[in-house]
Amino acid sequence: MGRLGRAARVAAVIGGAAALVLAVRPKDPQFELLSINLTGFRLRFEPPSLLPLLDIGLVLTVHATNPNVVGVRYSRSTMAIFYRGSLLGEAHVCAGEQRRNACRILHLPGKLNGLEMAHQLAALASDLARREMELAAETRIKGWANLLGWAHRFRIDVHSRLKVDPLLLDIMEQENRSRLQLMLCS
Repeated sequence: MGRLGRAARVAAVIGGAAALVLAVRPKDPQFELLSINLTGFRLRFEPPSLLPLLDIGLVLTVHATNPNVVGVRYSRSTMAIFYRGSLLGEAHVCAGEQRRNACRILHLPGKLNGLEMAHQLAALASDLARREMELAAETRIKGWANLLGWAHRFRIDVHSRLKVDPLLLDIMEQENRSRLQLMLCS
């Protein structure tokens, strides 16, 4: 009985350690674009031809989920917005923090560049007529998480593909992929 009891204790310790490792193992965060809202238009003139251009201000509302057992802090970053492979604009992620196992709504102010939209005018008009526009967005978020009093640096690469109604700015489809990577050195 002593030998069997010892084996059971060893198995319980190994099982407990395995469960702890699985619980603490970093998981990729999840992101979902909830809405796109226009905030305004800005007319500007591009030198040297003084071509009038209209920049569009917007706010992206994003639902972010941290599925990890530790809270995180992250620094400011920029999200690049692409249309047909060209940089159309950007949105800004403000520095902040997110608690463990928690969700948060982020409001990302952004701008679409009037000059780039002018270069894509024919394609934009076609998409407007079809009421369907495909966009891509990419961002890299850097931050740190404290675990057992030690700051662990990380970065998250987020890649999104969106299908949007360009007239009403409704989100028709989206695919969001994020990848968490722990940094071994600072």
